[in-house]
Amino acid sequence: ARSSAFGIITGVVIFLNAIFIVYTTDFHIEHPGRSATAFMQYVEVSFIVFYAFELVLKIIAFRSYFFVGPDARFNLFDLLLVISASIELVVVGMAELGWMQGQGASWLDVSFLRCLRAFKLAKVLRIFRAVRFFRELKMMLNSVMGSFIMLFWSLLLLVFLLYVFSVLIMQCLTMEITANDTPEDLEMLRYYFGSTLVSIMTLLQSTTGGMD
Repeated sequence: ARSSAFGIITGVVIFLNAIFIVYTTDFHIEHPGRSATAFMQYVEVSFIVFYAFELVLKIIAFRSYFFVGPDARFNLFDLLLVISASIELVVVGMAELGWMQGQGASWLDVSFLRCLRAFKLAKVLRIFRAVRFFRELKMMLNSVMGSFIMLFWSLLLLVFLLYVFSVLIMQCLTMEITANDTPEDLEMLRYYFGSTLVSIMTLLQSTTGGMD
């Protein structure tokens, strides 16, 4: 699992899987409601088997280090993808065998289909496994993930500034309305600055191009 050759093979498989996802997505949009072909099912099972085999090799090679090493987050991500793909394979197999059509299983139709949609969406996440094979891309992803805290405080600062200026604008409008019983465009002012929350939304839309 440590060899560069195995890493290259894994990267190629992930790349082929990305192409296959494009093919299956186009197929389902062109044939809505139609089940996957036998070829598509065989290829999907092949990908799942390969990912499971890769995961087993990593666990054997790294053992407990698999869960606590520097790539622990990626390893857990791989484990989650393999589990979700395996569950999806079982659910699809049960549906095709007609197990869900039996007595007492009517309630399973809706819940299983919802889970199946979630598993299908999880397939797209496999593409992110390719990040680890590109050092610069991995570094950029780590930088984005590490900047989430700063992004939160930046958004909080933006909300604070919007709050301050909305209060100032409303106070000025209050003085204007008090000085003039019927100022011009009173209804429009109340529409855009009728309350603090409305004023904040108006300023937010103005700064983001949503309102000129």
